[in-house]
Amino acid sequence: IRPPLPSFQTAIAEQQRDEALSHVKALTEKLEQMKMSGNNGCPPNYRPCDLRGMPLAKLKSIQAKLREEIEEVEIVLYQETANKCMKCEEKNRSVTLVPCNHYVVCDTCATTQRECPYCQTPVTPKA
Repeated sequence: IRPPLPSFQTAIAEQQRDEALSHVKALTEKLEQMKMSGNNGCPPNYRPCDLRGMPLAKLKSIQAKLREEIEEVEIVLYQETANKCMKCEEKNRSVTLVPCNHYVVCDTCATTQRECPYCQTPVTPKA
């Protein structure tokens, strides 16, 4: 069993506890702010009805940020699909179709193509 702490040590311990609690509260608030800024300043899972009472400037800001993010998604989608087969979207393109000369399918899908997936021109089978 410990002897009781002198009042000076008790006061220091209480002050350190209060400072630690204050620090935890500040970190919690900062985390919430970071969560909000990670979602364009919008709370997660924003519903359209939540937008109705917002100031116009805030709505325009949210719209601009969302447009930027959509543009980024479209760029990544294009980069990911530009070389993929238009039929299976898994393998890379490897065959030029005749007579349209579109380079849009892989060797696996080319064997079953009756028409070009890009222009719908009937495909001439290999001889």
